[in-house]
Amino acid sequence: MLVRNLKIDDFEDFASKKSGLVFHATTLENYKSILSSGGLIANLDGSRSSVFGNSNGFFRLRSCVSFFDYRNLDDKKVYQHLYKCIPINIAREHAAMAVLVLSKDAYSNLQLWTAWEQEKAYSLKVVQRIEIGYPDFVPMSSIDKVLMVSFTS
Repeated sequence: MLVRNLKIDDFEDFASKKSGLVFHATTLENYKSILSSGGLIANLDGSRSSVFGNSNGFFRLRSCVSFFDYRNLDDKKVYQHLYKCIPINIAREHAAMAVLVLSKDAYSNLQLWTAWEQEKAYSLKVVQRIEIGYPDFVPMSSIDKVLMVSFTS
């Protein structure tokens, strides 16, 4: 697994550099916990803190780890939801963040946000067309690279 630093100017810069990828964003503290666990563990009971909030998340309540799906940012329907959850806010609040890029080999395990719509689970939170779930546990072997993201200035 490749680990490298990535400097960004702003959210548009970050989004353009992550376009085409599926990734999980977290604090450096949580990243250390992920490493010690050997991967990302679903937070079904809400006992672990999340920078995006723990309350009634669609994927969390289905025992999934949430990822950002930036594979289709050129699609207008996807792009209109891009600013509803901005991962770089972690780096603004914590000086840096870890971005774990999911291996393309693991994409077949992903669960789409459309299940939220099919189930009419409208009282639960999901970022349509951007948020995607991975069931139960994501081993570090399914992570291609980790980027330590911080701002240029």
